[in-house]
Amino acid sequence: MRDRSLSRWLVHVVVLLAIVAGPPGRAVAAPAGAPPQVTIGIVTFLSGAASGPFGLPAKAAAEFWIEKLNHEGGIGGVKIVPVVIDEAGPTDQVVTNYRRLVTDQKVDLVIGYISSANCTAVPAVAEELKALTILFDCGTNRVFENAQYRYVFRTAAHTGIDGIGAARYVLSVKPGIKTIAGLNPDYAWGHDSWDIFEKAIRKLKPDVTVVDTLWPKLMQGQFTSEISKLQADKPDVIFTSVWGGDFVSFIEQAKPRGLFAQSLVVINNDGANVEEL
Repeated sequence: MRDRSLSRWLVHVVVLLAIVAGPPGRAVAAPAGAPPQVTIGIVTFLSGAASGPFGLPAKAAAEFWIEKLNHEGGIGGVKIVPVVIDEAGPTDQVVTNYRRLVTDQKVDLVIGYISSANCTAVPAVAEELKALTILFDCGTNRVFENAQYRYVFRTAAHTGIDGIGAARYVLSVKPGIKTIAGLNPDYAWGHDSWDIFEKAIRKLKPDVTVVDTLWPKLMQGQFTSEISKLQADKPDVIFTSVWGGDFVSFIEQAKPRGLFAQSLVVINNDGANVEEL
């Protein structure tokens, strides 16, 4: 956002991006005052455990729509130029890469971020740089609960919907539960998911007892000790928000050991991996 007129034009870009799934329109000429192109930074996992089920499909979808829009004349007659970078790496590196996108590569807006840890770190920098940023996937509810932003938006539901919905579902199918346990990755998404589910189910059924809160490392892959602990404590319900490769690993390791026959296991939203099972 180098000037006020470009900022106003980018507002229209965001609106149009939100409706691109509609029927194709005829190509139009760029209006007077429009920029020669709009450069969009796209940040997603191109490597690592989250790339297969999440990052690379997101990249493919972005490339598909950009090619489609450009073929039809762009957005309001202005061509889109994507700059795609990898989200993999520690959060401080992700923030550094975001700064480079905005200050060095001078993108006009950024669309990205799958990791909840990254989604809680980037917005403050976006406000500092006054850079329009759209968070497209991350699930943490804390992005807008902890602060208000002028330049940051999100397009996906957060874990509040998932966690409260899961609690209500559990009590609808198993109203007599007495004990619950949590198995969630030890970072923002896992902690937020468990916090909301636990609070929701305690509100709806105050006599519920928590027997386990387990925090495996993100993408640790092996859940032998956690499964053994859950089998020993026999909770009525196990809530988990493991995702990506961990989701597949947990299912493949827990099912043969009979964990799903012993407890109702509620998995918080990982549709991207279901086809792998």
